[in-house]
Amino acid sequence: MDQKTLEQIAEFICGTDEEIYPQRRSSSQLTSFFYRVGLPFNHDGSTRAKWVFEKLNSLDKNQLADVLRRLVSPKEYGGDKVKIYKALNVLNSILYVEGFEIYLDEISPKFRKIQRDFNESKLEKERELKPLPAPDFLALGLDVGVGEILQNR
Repeated sequence: MDQKTLEQIAEFICGTDEEIYPQRRSSSQLTSFFYRVGLPFNHDGSTRAKWVFEKLNSLDKNQLADVLRRLVSPKEYGGDKVKIYKALNVLNSILYVEGFEIYLDEISPKFRKIQRDFNESKLEKERELKPLPAPDFLALGLDVGVGEILQNR
């Protein structure tokens, strides 16, 4: 796997930006994460992202696959759907350049090859802004009448 991809995965594991990544992991949480994967790594107090990058570089293909599967596993996030889908979206955007993606088959993370396309015209289309559908204000469980008012606006 490319070094830049591994750097991005290390940032993901650390959760350096809580707006982007589903979870920020402290030093002890990094150690726990790798133990859950089956890797006996103890964080030594060094810079988290650099340490994780070095550990990722030391893994064989199967161990790295185990790390990636754990990163999107519903078990890693206690079933929190928001965190799970955030993890899937972010990790797949990182893995796109490598030509594969990860998906959930029920709760089991699996890999599949994908077609990469960096055609400029497609990239332009992806950048186009498209309106989103209005939210279902009635389903939010707001105070009586508030949902109806918002729905009618």
